Amino acid sequence: MKFLQNLFNMKLKLLFIVFIFSSFVSLAQNFNEHGGIYGFSENLVYVVTDNGHFFKSEDGGFSWVEYSSGVNVEFYDLNFYNESLGFAVGQEGKILKTTDAGNNWTEVASGITNDLYSIGIGALNNIYVVGDAGIILQSTDGGENWNSIQGVSSERLNHINFKNENTAYIAGDNGTLLYTENGGIDWQTLNAGTTDNYYYASVTENSVQILSGPEREYYFREGINGLQSFDNVNWNMYSMQVSIEPISGFHFQNDSEGYAVTSADALCQCCYIEIVKTIDGGTNWESIFFQEFGQGQCNGGIGFSDISFVNDDHGYVLIGDKILIITPDEIFTSMIFLETADFEKKQNFVLYPNPTENTITIQLNNPTIENLNISIFDITGKPLLSHEMNNSRKELDISALSNGIYFISLKSNGKSLGYQKLVKK
Repeated sequence: MKFLQNLFNMKLKLLFIVFIFSSFVSLAQNFNEHGGIYGFSENLVYVVTDNGHFFKSEDGGFSWVEYSSGVNVEFYDLNFYNESLGFAVGQEGKILKTTDAGNNWTEVASGITNDLYSIGIGALNNIYVVGDAGIILQSTDGGENWNSIQGVSSERLNHINFKNENTAYIAGDNGTLLYTENGGIDWQTLNAGTTDNYYYASVTENSVQILSGPEREYYFREGINGLQSFDNVNWNMYSMQVSIEPISGFHFQNDSEGYAVTSADALCQCCYIEIVKTIDGGTNWESIFFQEFGQGQCNGGIGFSDISFVNDDHGYVLIGDKILIITPDEIFTSMIFLETADFEKKQNFVLYPNPTENTITIQLNNPTIENLNISIFDITGKPLLSHEMNNSRKELDISALSNGIYFISLKSNGKSLGYQKLVKK
């Protein structure tokens, strides 16, 4: 971590950064600035982006099917009750609902025009949405109808998170932190000791973690610090020790393990994404991802990202039009081109034959690239084979692999040249 911080500070003075290139998925040809991501499993994941575009992947984020709702506003959150029933919320009071696993999305009347930022599901008969100017909406019929809850707060409410059917937290501006332990019949006001904006409430078995930051007039998630409490009374503030600020994504898997995402523009006409991880409840953080992109390509000017973990080891990050796929062994890289359905376009190498039974040949498009390493992963991200590649063509024996879908990773000097899908038959 100290090395990355020193590297970043030194290279900014020279207007250039040597970067560690890891992984991204490019989601759309029109750049997305907000959105939400929700993972069910290591294979099934959903995404909503601005302008009401939905994406569904059934192979861990490496290929996507796109659906359009026709609602052209910014969207800020995505949540599912089960694999069939899901919701997205966004600008102008928009609530979208699917009852068929994301294949079709319909608009549900919310009765308001305020921006809606987060949706929390305690039970099928207890769903909440929060938003601008203290908006709290509740549905008791599976999201078909929404009632406004009055008099709880007048502040912008940024995030709601249920621990179980009855216990939930709402994080809002100017030190607003609300808590219920009876499913929202009553909301208590908690004092976490600051008047900062609270952007996320991440609830684990024994504690709650809050992402906080200075007041902003606009709705970006620009957190600086974390707050943790085990009793809703005593709060510990900590810094997340990132190389670049502010923090736009925040999630804890359990009381100890958490993740934070940040992005920023720099003077080198480029921008950066970093992911940091803690395993001690926020006391210490380690950088697990640090990557440079071209200017305007990583939400550097828009502090907004979203994190969804499906288990302790496997998660997804949505930031801009990119998805970072976190596995125990690597953060994956891949690119898809929607509307063309051509997953393998514009890659630095080709595979043939594909599908194949016993052998696969990797052929470089640029034979001058050196210091190459080839890795084969299964669809959960588990590495299976690794080989050096000393010339522009390499033949691999994959006869020992079971039939199915795999991914070939090619790197040069640690820099990713991309991924390609491989079908073993």
